[in-house]
Amino acid sequence: MAEAGAALAKDRAVEPLLQALEEPANTAARPAVNVLVSLTRVEDDRIAAALTDHLVNDPQVAMRSRIALGMHCMHVRAEATGPDEIPR
Repeated sequence: MAEAGAALAKDRAVEPLLQALEEPANTAARPAVNVLVSLTRVEDDRIAAALTDHLVNDPQVAMRSRIALGMHCMHVRAEATGPDEIPR
């Protein structure tokens, strides 16, 4: 039952974050990137697809840099602790 609640909460959280990311003038997009990067360990293909798209195509250098740095930090953490030790 708790897992179903967590899945529902994740679904409710991901969509508004993805929408914020798609609005370039929205200042909420920057914190949304941080949250989405931290959620990459959650099994939701929309997150990785959106971040990859913005990493490659976003016209704002600051946004691409934020995504690249966040993804790098998650990779380093996974390397240091092992992928099985990162809480899901």
